[in-house]
Amino acid sequence: MSEAAAELGRAQQTGPFLLCVDDAHLLDDASAALLLHLARERTCAIVVVTSDNAAAPSEVLSLWKDGWLCRLNVDPLNEDHVARVCGVMVTEPLAPVTAARFAMLAGGNLIALRELLSCALEEGILVHNAGMWIDNDEPLTSSRLTDLLSPRLAGLHVDELSAFEALSLSRSMPLSLARQLAPMPIWEELENRELLTVFEQTSELWIGPAEQLTSRVVIAQLPPLRRRRLLGLLIDLLQTHAEAETVAHVQLVMWRQELGEVLPERSLLEAACSAWWNHDWHGAEVLAQRAWDQHGTGSAGILLAKILMHQGNRPAAERILREVTTEAGPRERAEAEEVLGRGRLVHDTERAHAQQGATRATTHWRAPLPHPPCFKPPPLTAFPWTEQLPK
Repeated sequence: MSEAAAELGRAQQTGPFLLCVDDAHLLDDASAALLLHLARERTCAIVVVTSDNAAAPSEVLSLWKDGWLCRLNVDPLNEDHVARVCGVMVTEPLAPVTAARFAMLAGGNLIALRELLSCALEEGILVHNAGMWIDNDEPLTSSRLTDLLSPRLAGLHVDELSAFEALSLSRSMPLSLARQLAPMPIWEELENRELLTVFEQTSELWIGPAEQLTSRVVIAQLPPLRRRRLLGLLIDLLQTHAEAETVAHVQLVMWRQELGEVLPERSLLEAACSAWWNHDWHGAEVLAQRAWDQHGTGSAGILLAKILMHQGNRPAAERILREVTTEAGPRERAEAEEVLGRGRLVHDTERAHAQQGATRATTHWRAPLPHPPCFKPPPLTAFPWTEQLPK
C-alpha cells in the first residue's frame, strides 16, 4: 500500500492529479484501505462512485462518514436528462413520450439506458420520424439486455420466478390478490432481493416490480404457453377485485383479445381511448386495429386513424379515413374528412418547419404534453362519434 501511495505522490508532483473510482462498493479490502489512506494523506483529488443498492467496504463508508470526502447524492436521470443524453448518442432528439418511457425503464441507470437505446435501435423499436426518434413500445428481446439483467434473476426458484413473471405482466396488484397467486414467503424473498416494491393505495398494500426494465425483459422472454397460462390466471384473479380490475382495465382487454376472445366493439374502443390518453401508443393502436379488423365501423376507423396520426403514420391513417368516407354514414364521413383536413394541415406545417430546421415545433401532434396528476381521461361518451356505438 505504501508503494502505491508513493507512486501516486510522485505523479501528483508533475501536476494536478485526479483519481476516479467507479463502483467503489466492489473494491477488495486492500484497495479500499489504499483509497482511505490516500484521502487521509491528501495525496490527490479523489472522486468515488458507489451504488445505493450495494453494501460498501467500511473503509469506503469512512470516506464520507469521517469527513475525508464530501458526499453528494445523485438523483436518477429524469425525462429531460434522458432526452439530452440520448440526443447526444443518436444526434436527434427523442419524442417526449419516448423520453418518458426510457426514463421509466432505465430507472436512472446510465448503463441500462445505453443498452436500452442500443437494443431499441437494433430491433427497430426506435424509428426516426420528422427529425425525432419515436418508439413503438414493442417488447424488448435483445441479448444485450438479457446479459445485463440476468444476474438480478440468478438463483430464483421456479416458483419465485413464476410469481415475478405474473407480477411483471400485471405491473401491480393488491397484496391480498398476490397471496392467492403465491405463498407470502415467495413475495418476501422477492422483496429481499429488491425485485419488487411495496406501496399503499387506498388503504391497502399493493406490490409491483422494482425495476420496469427487468420486468419488461422477463415478459419478452416468456414462452407462449406459459404466458397464456399466466394471463388466464391473472384475468380470473383481477376480476375478483373491483379496484384492481379498474386499474388493469386496458391490460385485461388486451389479454382477453390475445387469448382469442372476440370482444364487443365498445370494449375495444373504450380500452383504446384509455390507452391513448395514458400515452400507451402501442396498446392503443393494437386495440383500435382489432376493433377495425373485427367490426369495420367508421367509429373504429376514425379512432385508429387518429392514433396513427399521433404516431406520425399519416399515410396509413389517410388510407383508413378514405375508406371511412366512402363506406360510413354522413356523421362519420364528416368527422373523417375533418381529421383528414387536420392531418394535411399538420403535414404542411411539419414540412415548412423542417425546411427551417425546426422540426420540434410539431411535437405536440404525435406526443401531447403530459397530463397533470389530477387529470382523468374523459369517458368514451366525451367523443361525439361514440354516440353511434352499439350498447
